[in-house]
Amino acid sequence: MNAISNSAVHRVMVSQSWDLVLTTEKHNSGRSYGGKSQVDFYVERAVVSTFSPFFKSLVDGGFAESHQDRVVLQKFEVQALEIIIRVLHNQPDDRGLYSQAPVRGTGVYELIFAIDYTDLDMMHFERWFAAWYGSQPRDRHGDMVKLLYPCFVFKHAIGFQHCTRRLVYSSRCAIFAHPPFGFGRFRLPAAVLRMYPLFS
Repeated sequence: MNAISNSAVHRVMVSQSWDLVLTTEKHNSGRSYGGKSQVDFYVERAVVSTFSPFFKSLVDGGFAESHQDRVVLQKFEVQALEIIIRVLHNQPDDRGLYSQAPVRGTGVYELIFAIDYTDLDMMHFERWFAAWYGSQPRDRHGDMVKLLYPCFVFKHAIGFQHCTRRLVYSSRCAIFAHPPFGFGRFRLPAAVLRMYPLFS
């Protein structure tokens, strides 16, 4: 994957056999560029439509986009969309725009939102998450609280066990397992919370 910058347009060649351009113009919260910027991902239509009912209906259905070679997506953070595209295309993790801006805790929730919105199977991203989790600082109370839900949804049992153990042993009161601001619906299920009485 090669990143090419030209003014405010950033082109990312995901596949040399591309036949579709996915464009995002959503504000990226300063994680990669700062302010608004346009990023064009050159992808294979068959790849993105095979794994995602959302993309399949968009590029192969009856929408106007199905007859175009460019689709504009405005609901996703640049970083989250890039991770999805790279995972679906089985691209290495150390190339492209992503390597220039490490994924933070909130960025993982952006990814979860994008995966959920595009109706992708979380299973496809478990390997990516395991590698990402291994590179994250997990010493602060707040870090571990934010990692609980991602560990759960990506079925990373070792991470979930580590976070719950550290939180239980280091907390003197109830643990408020709240997601970052703006991601209120991504919470641990009530059945899971009941297994850990300290959680609220």
